[in-house]
Amino acid sequence: MTHKSNMILVTMRQDFDDNYLECRDSIDIRWFGFLEQLGLIPVLIPNNLTLAEKMIVSNDFCGVLLTGGGIHNPKGDDQRSAIELCLIKHCIVNNLPIVGVCRGMQFIQSYFGVTLEPIQGHVCRQQHITFNGNIECVNSFHENGTTNTVADLLVLGKSNDNVIKAIRHIKKKIYGIMWHPERLAKPTRRDINLFKKWFEI
Repeated sequence: MTHKSNMILVTMRQDFDDNYLECRDSIDIRWFGFLEQLGLIPVLIPNNLTLAEKMIVSNDFCGVLLTGGGIHNPKGDDQRSAIELCLIKHCIVNNLPIVGVCRGMQFIQSYFGVTLEPIQGHVCRQQHITFNGNIECVNSFHENGTTNTVADLLVLGKSNDNVIKAIRHIKKKIYGIMWHPERLAKPTRRDINLFKKWFEI
């Protein structure tokens, strides 16, 4: 299936505002600047399963971004997880690309049967990892992770303590990274090229 659209579906985190007693969907606005550089138009998916399902089937989009923020619930009994499950299934059926960032990558791992565990030392602004055979400097803001994978997910990046930092499905258009490209003042050429290649820009 060929898609000429430059719209991309983007998931959001859900936060509770104690001051206003409101549950709010939110996203780091730095994502907008990063995606704009890539020529992509973000379409934000609300954490409402009924609305999300309608948006998924009624929009012509070129791919999906599963953003970070929040801790992945492996039981998958929250609205966001249910929506991301729908997105993954839709993309697999329609051969559309997915990129998962931080929590988004962890959701992908869980979907394919990887078990995540609490880890130490992975909340830092700079961390050196091995990525595609090169030593790269990335940021890191996660407290769960794993050193194990499954046959479907190829490991592309690891930290010095062997925590998996990047994955790719061996057959499907599914990619995951554990760092946040949107949080850099100036996005790296590495991340720009990664997203452009994956979303065929």
